[in-house]
Amino acid sequence: MVLKQYNSVQLAPLIRRLWAMAVIAVCCARGLGLAATTDSLEFLSARVAQALAHDDMATASRLLGQGLSVAPNHPTLLAQRAQLVERERRGVSVGREESWFVSPARQVVAVAAVANPSAQNTDLRLRQAQALAGQGRLASAANVYRAVLRSAPNDLGARTALGYTHFWRGNWREAQNEFATVINADPRNLPARLGYLRALHAAGRASSAYQQATQLDRSVSQDAELGLLLANIVAAVDADDEAQSYLSRPSNDLDVQRRQNAFYAQRLIARGHREEGLARVSLWLQAKPRDYDAFTDLAEAHINAGQAAKARSFYEQAAALNPQRPEAGLGLARVAFLGGRHAESLRLYQQVADVNPESLDALLGVSRLAQINGDKSRAWQAINTAAKLAPGSAHVHEAATKLAFQLDDRATFQTAVSAWANDQPTDVRPEVWAQKWNATHGLKPDLQVLNACLDPLAPETSSEALKIIRQYSAEPRANAINRVPPAPTPELTTAAQAKLSQQITLLQSGRVGLATGFELSSLRDTSGAGVALPGWNEQYVAAFWGQPLGHTLSVDLRRYERFGLTAWSVLPGWGYEFNPDWSVHLSGGGALSGIFIPQWRLGAGVTRNFTPTVSGTLDFNYLSYVDANTLQLVPSVTWQWHPQWSSSVKVYGTRNDLAASGTSHSVSGSLGTTWQFHPRAAVQLNYTIGGENGANAVRNLVGEKSFQSVGAELKWSLTEHLSLQPEYRFETHDNFDLHTVGLGLQWRY
Repeated sequence: MVLKQYNSVQLAPLIRRLWAMAVIAVCCARGLGLAATTDSLEFLSARVAQALAHDDMATASRLLGQGLSVAPNHPTLLAQRAQLVERERRGVSVGREESWFVSPARQVVAVAAVANPSAQNTDLRLRQAQALAGQGRLASAANVYRAVLRSAPNDLGARTALGYTHFWRGNWREAQNEFATVINADPRNLPARLGYLRALHAAGRASSAYQQATQLDRSVSQDAELGLLLANIVAAVDADDEAQSYLSRPSNDLDVQRRQNAFYAQRLIARGHREEGLARVSLWLQAKPRDYDAFTDLAEAHINAGQAAKARSFYEQAAALNPQRPEAGLGLARVAFLGGRHAESLRLYQQVADVNPESLDALLGVSRLAQINGDKSRAWQAINTAAKLAPGSAHVHEAATKLAFQLDDRATFQTAVSAWANDQPTDVRPEVWAQKWNATHGLKPDLQVLNACLDPLAPETSSEALKIIRQYSAEPRANAINRVPPAPTPELTTAAQAKLSQQITLLQSGRVGLATGFELSSLRDTSGAGVALPGWNEQYVAAFWGQPLGHTLSVDLRRYERFGLTAWSVLPGWGYEFNPDWSVHLSGGGALSGIFIPQWRLGAGVTRNFTPTVSGTLDFNYLSYVDANTLQLVPSVTWQWHPQWSSSVKVYGTRNDLAASGTSHSVSGSLGTTWQFHPRAAVQLNYTIGGENGANAVRNLVGEKSFQSVGAELKWSLTEHLSLQPEYRFETHDNFDLHTVGLGLQWRY
């Protein structure tokens, strides 16, 4: 109302004076505020540091939010935010009122705040790399460490951390090179010396790693991290008393304490003290209910205790606590695999790889499951992606070598194992795999090379090498174990020999199997008499026990229904494998009841593997019926002419001595082809023509010569141990035809 008393000419000078006064006031306020803000931010940073020191994550998060809203590029506050990110990565709660901070989006924002520091702020860049490594993004972390080293090549902390990114991805050589550079500059650098020894141990040089670690231990007595390494080495041969002495070392680091506790719990479970081991990790989780690693430790303990279903719940809780870390997702995929849910396991591995494209474990999991599901192209694609992500990785080389071995792809196998040996010259496993290929494909392995791979403190690799050696030396187990050099101490030598004996027994222990099934046949009269023929039925139960390069025992019990009559038979068998090329087998049994099946039968045979793809068998059968005897000579040859295809030819030369009609001779031939169209499934087609096959005939068919048969059988592995075998067969005889359907179930362990 007052302004209405002025015209526009009078108002303009007044407005100009008011604007000038406002600008001066704002400038003064900003100047005063800037000084006040600087002092306030330093005070706020001190309060954040105090909150972090007291593990008051909620207060630290709230104060950082206030400070960074005013000064988003403040270096000290950014460094403190990185510390908070690292705390959250390890599962420390930031409080209910700051729950936004643990969401994936906010976590990415928090890391991004550290991701673009000034080029001169090395501390922030190192914290950025640590945050990336904590999320499993090791390739990105390695790139940041390299960037730091380009501007500060003498930063030993960055070089040590770069070495660990190589180690975690399986590149032992590059890791050792980085650690060696640090050690040359600072011989007392314990993290680098520990990293070097860990890489040596991972490459299969366990005894050398132990000797160097004990030498280091004398100069840094009672170091807890070094104790964990030594415990890992000696626990491999079940030297648990010595391992416990290393695990009991004091430490102020809660993470080290947790790992000591979890490792000791795993050893308790391995020794059969399952409840005690589970209780140890459960108590830790109760004390640290927001500790991500405590959840995954307990899940892993349940898996090792044979309780994979319970492990799932703890992995899910860990994933909910921190979705960005990959361990829980990988654990869930493993649980699904152990439960035989291969499609779910593949989906979960792929899910982890989608969230974190740098996860080697996820990519290699995708490869394994794709191969199991028959998707060879996807399996190789995952391996190739992993190889680009981590060049030279022993983990990737091993996956490629295994896949080529399983696919029987000689050229790819040789390329993979050669690349492995070239990239990781200290790793002994490529040599073992190369000799394993030779042994599997009928080539003589190099025993001197295998002897050089033997390490008493590396029982997994050494037992594989000894298994191959025994196949061709045929020496007793005790003599084979004596090939292994002594361990660094007498106590470890005793433990190592016991462990190797156990491992060899496991590798060459007998396999057992059970099988059961039935056949139902409908008959149609073709003689012209128009007779309705009763069906044929057959049921069986069989069992076997076999030992590689040793004995095999079997027994087969069957019930027959033929032309309205019933009979039972039992047929025990024995076999022996002299070496991978030669084996023999014997069988003998007969009728428990019924007169239309052989009252007695004997069989003998020998099998020879001529080449990796061609084998032959020569069988002899004698069958004694009530009023007839049958002799058979049965040669056969099998040729695997393609990794997925094989064919076999079998000829039955038969002599029948019949009480009523004298002696007759017949020949029949059988041709079979098998197509392995899926890693867990194969279909077999068979055609037979000639005289009645006396090994399977009934008495009143012996001597007839107008027999043909065509059939198909599917073998589908439901799980690693259980398979289902449906079949169909059509036969023509002199006076009738028959259609047969059957179903078999086989369990092997």
